[in-house]
Amino acid sequence: MEVVGQAARPEPPRRTVGLTGGQGFLGSTVTQALVSAGHTVINLDAWCRQPRPEHLQHVPARLDWVLHFAARTAISQSQIDPQGFLRDNLAATQAALDVSISRRASLLYLSSYVYGQPLYNPVDELHPLATVNPYMASKLAGEELCARVCQQHGLNLLILRPFSVFGDRRQPGRLVSDLIDGLHAGQPLQLNDPTPRRDHLYAPDFSLLILAILGQASAAGVYNVGAGIDYSNLEVATMLAEIAGDAYPIAVRDVPRPQDVSVCVADLRKVSTDFQWQPRWPLRQALAELVQGLPPPGQSRR
Repeated sequence: MEVVGQAARPEPPRRTVGLTGGQGFLGSTVTQALVSAGHTVINLDAWCRQPRPEHLQHVPARLDWVLHFAARTAISQSQIDPQGFLRDNLAATQAALDVSISRRASLLYLSSYVYGQPLYNPVDELHPLATVNPYMASKLAGEELCARVCQQHGLNLLILRPFSVFGDRRQPGRLVSDLIDGLHAGQPLQLNDPTPRRDHLYAPDFSLLILAILGQASAAGVYNVGAGIDYSNLEVATMLAEIAGDAYPIAVRDVPRPQDVSVCVADLRKVSTDFQWQPRWPLRQALAELVQGLPPPGQSRR
């Protein structure tokens, strides 16, 4: 008797993707995941920095997606130079839009948390919008620009609003990255403010979401992205100190960031339902991977 096995699952479609910010913290991680999955990634950074026709010569005549990750992101710098942040981030977004228009490509715009002090938690996509710093304001302005231009040209637009993403690339001024740097230097774990509670998502989980999005024939809309669990800054530092296995002291200062958000956690129901995606890495496991991956003294992190 012939035994009939289960039909093989069809392989996900291979996409040709233009990506801005490919050398940045998140763009570099996503690029690795896309290439490993068999997608073709075209670096659009030269075009975004200085839009010239020759910078698009290597770009295929048709792209499936443009993933726009390029942006100035340092919140402290945005407070010093708010006009510059708005100018530069909108200019990069317009450049990404120009590629989408010329190649008839769907656009994925990487926004940020844009809800101010939450009226409720977890925060869903219907929560009123507000900004507490110029960086957030520039991201929200970019959302509006993308929505208007994509509607005008009939382009597919997907907006992701990540709450707090961390990984093995340095992000000066961001909690997990700064704490890891402290571990590497053998210094006390410095906390300017121990109390804010954040929703921390590991970068590999974010990359899996991008792969899930590209696996669909079409995708559009606005999505909050996070782990769905909040931890205080002090809890994160304590967890890292425990994982490191040594008695790393935690130095707590009383220097809260102006107008900082006290508690925010993402409502994942929409993104989980539409893309069958859930974070896989618990925070402690993700932090343990980062601590294990620290280079020996004298060598710099990537």
